[in-house]
Amino acid sequence: MELSLIVPPTVKEFEALTGLLSGRFCLANVEDEKYRKYFEYTPQHNLILDNGVFEESLVSNIGLLKLSQQLRAQVLVIPDLIGGTVENNQKHAIRFILDRKEFLDKARETDDGCWDDAADLMFVPQCERGDINGFWNTLDWAIDNADIGWIGICRDAVRNAFHNITHTDDQEINRLYFAILLQHNDILSKAQEKRKKWHFLSIGDNYHLIEHYWFVDSMDTASAFWQGYNGVRAENGRLISDLKRPKDYFTRSYFDLVTRRHGSDGKYCIRDIIEQNCKELQRYADKATKLRRQIEGGRI
Repeated sequence: MELSLIVPPTVKEFEALTGLLSGRFCLANVEDEKYRKYFEYTPQHNLILDNGVFEESLVSNIGLLKLSQQLRAQVLVIPDLIGGTVENNQKHAIRFILDRKEFLDKARETDDGCWDDAADLMFVPQCERGDINGFWNTLDWAIDNADIGWIGICRDAVRNAFHNITHTDDQEINRLYFAILLQHNDILSKAQEKRKKWHFLSIGDNYHLIEHYWFVDSMDTASAFWQGYNGVRAENGRLISDLKRPKDYFTRSYFDLVTRRHGSDGKYCIRDIIEQNCKELQRYADKATKLRRQIEGGRI
């Protein structure tokens, strides 16, 4: 399993911190020039390009496609509607897939170099509260769709789908429940047969649970930075805190991480805590990779 750290571009040590986890980067803040240019000129990194939903500033379909070409993204997330109906989310996905085909066809006709866009598409299933059947049906549809190479599972979606069964709003527990059901039914094996890859969007406070996601190819996290920035250290696979990432996470100003200290004696450097959180995350990701090798007989 590959992990990536989502660091705000306003942080002074942005580039160094971004490299703490060497996995696939999930670029959400597409409107920020510094953030965008960093990925544009670091082609050695695999890039998952999101649509800016975290900033509540959605990019148009054509704008996102142009940006994907500019950044040479390996994976492009189809714009999704968090909390929207299954039907609307799927309808938007179909529209985006058609827009992309038209965009690439026109690029081939004009021979402007865009025709070789090889980014895989990622579909993120969404549903309203309690619509379990709708969630499974749209997931099955995505696995059958030849235009979709990746399935993205966000914590809001699984909370909405399975809350009435798990009776908890803890998003990561709901996602663990989903992962268990996924392995119990035929959908996971079907996805493997069709060579679909999985990305779990956003790692919350329960780091230890990710070791059970052996079939997941990659995950991203902002919590390792945000919690660490506030002096919260992961212990025994958990972040014991109720801190939520603010809406201006990508744009607010941050203190210098090296000079800022935490604790009554001012002993702990904030950057050290962030690094330790990443190491703790990586430890459980390595366990997931080891479990995958055991299950698949060493073939990944």
